Amino acid sequence: MVVPSELEGPPTIASREAKLHDFVTEGPPPAKEQKENDGSTALSPTMVLRLKLADEVRRIRMYAQEWKGGERKVRFWTRVIVGLVKGML
Repeated sequence: MVVPSELEGPPTIASREAKLHDFVTEGPPPAKEQKENDGSTALSPTMVLRLKLADEVRRIRMYAQEWKGGERKVRFWTRVIVGLVKGML
């Protein structure tokens, strides 16, 4: 299993994914199911959100790869542009 810190992408994405995972797996207990007039059960809005978030986490993990930032090559002109812009941030 890939842990959030090993996901490809900026650290902020890994941090958000970790928080999302915590919410889905350890978040507040879901609201009780509400009975509709026809007798069928409807999921609460909280549970619907949790299910959607769980699906998103599953899809993120399906395509996650280990970070290989140290192995990538940075082109010369990219370094020049970053050097020029660095002082502006």
